[in-house]
Amino acid sequence: MKSSGKVVLLSFGAYGLTIGLAVMTIITTLVIGRPQSCSDYSQALLLLWVVIGGLCLASTAVIGVSTWRITNSKRGSLITTAVYGLIILLTYLFIALILMIAFNC
Repeated sequence: MKSSGKVVLLSFGAYGLTIGLAVMTIITTLVIGRPQSCSDYSQALLLLWVVIGGLCLASTAVIGVSTWRITNSKRGSLITTAVYGLIILLTYLFIALILMIAFNC
């Protein structure tokens, strides 16, 4: 398989894994934590933002290192990492907005 195909598959896999872990984190926090009051929801929201933000940063770092190792072109690796980082940032902002709306007290 060509290196561009490997990078695309890696990007889709990492994106799916990151979103899956984010959803599992949200469900786990709501099921195990069972927030009762507004302050509990605020603490849960802060925890979710930090954990999901860390997942997004780790995912972008993995894509950056992996594409750097797979491809021969440094410019292609940088562009792939930048585009992936932008997509994951927009997804993170969307998830954060949805959580703010859902946890509105």
